[in-house]
Amino acid sequence: MLSEIISMNRKAKVKLKRLMEVKKYYLSMYRCYMMMLYDKGYIDDPTVLNKNKLLKLLVEMNVNDLYTYSGKIELNSDHCLYAMAKNRDNDEIFEMLSLFFKVFKYREYCKTIDNIFEEYSFRERDINLVKTLMVAKGARVVQRSGIPFNTAVGRCISEFMTETKSIDINECIWCLALKTLGVPEEDWYKDGVFDAELSHKDEVENAKGILNGVYVVSGGKYLPLLKEWLFKHRWNYESKFKMELLGLYDYVFSSEVSEISKYIDTKLEGLKDYDILAIQDAKIYYNIPRNTFDMPFGCFSIVCGYDEVLSEEKENIYGYTGEAYLEDYLLEEDIDFVGCPIEVQGKICYDLEQTGIKYDTWFKSEGANFEFVDNAVGKYSNEIYKKYKESQCDANKLVATVEVKDENDFNKAVKEALRCIVIGG
Repeated sequence: MLSEIISMNRKAKVKLKRLMEVKKYYLSMYRCYMMMLYDKGYIDDPTVLNKNKLLKLLVEMNVNDLYTYSGKIELNSDHCLYAMAKNRDNDEIFEMLSLFFKVFKYREYCKTIDNIFEEYSFRERDINLVKTLMVAKGARVVQRSGIPFNTAVGRCISEFMTETKSIDINECIWCLALKTLGVPEEDWYKDGVFDAELSHKDEVENAKGILNGVYVVSGGKYLPLLKEWLFKHRWNYESKFKMELLGLYDYVFSSEVSEISKYIDTKLEGLKDYDILAIQDAKIYYNIPRNTFDMPFGCFSIVCGYDEVLSEEKENIYGYTGEAYLEDYLLEEDIDFVGCPIEVQGKICYDLEQTGIKYDTWFKSEGANFEFVDNAVGKYSNEIYKKYKESQCDANKLVATVEVKDENDFNKAVKEALRCIVIGG
């Protein structure tokens, strides 16, 4: 079954309009969580991710779990998930890291859309065939395009009424890795194998970073075995053999091809009633029918060029928070920009973070401030409009889950919500 999935060569016609819609959706989700961080006082500008200020914040909050063994700090969703597991008992830090996890995740999805835009030359064509052509490297399956498949790719090539999900095979890799180290089988599913503070679920979820010797772990019963193995392989900088320089997670993928392939076949059998999209590394992606939709609401947006134009409130529905620059302005002023554009105020724009503009953001230079005022929300017949009004009172409600019956009904509800803004309810 694995060989059939690899050889299926899926191709989907994707319009530039669709790509721009998906990009704007993930950019809007990213900024919703930036607004939540802003509201809680963790950041002072929700329109751009300032990594230097973030590093300072992490030091002030005494968050040390984003360091690697080499002493670097990784600011990505995977490592943030590990830091969350390490700080599960500290409510304040866990909440902050949970928001940053969402920020990193949706920002990474935006980068994926940008890569698709560039790889398939959407700047020259309004429609392209986006291919998910897979190739096996040992037991690992990757994309020939070089763009790793993830939920964002799935969303681009799928209809609105389907939702892309994934399952992983980390449990299998975990067991094979522990077998390689000689850990007794009766301890494979126990808590704290390599880190005394982590549950079995947390260790398996973060298996790649732990087994590859990236995440700093401590106090686990069998940590000495892992470190001994890593010193002979990934951390053995004198070795000239590529196989010896692999972390344990990657080593298992290369050496246990038969066992992992069998496990993937078992997982695929359990998904036979669903539309399987792709396999990428340790994840299998598939579509299920959509019943709900996570809808982001904007707070403010501004389109910049030779003038600065604040968006009308109706842009906040299913909308984007941020500072966007007109494509024509960027071209005329010879300002660098990359990736997929979005539509704001009916115009083709690029978010500030996609441009080479270095001066202060509009939000900072204008001394802007956004405050969520806790007012009573009245009764409204349109559910989307009601949730929008609630989101402007409480940052935690900027992403709302709405029920979806079909795409036409959803689009009608969005249009009705827009009308409610115009007429005031």
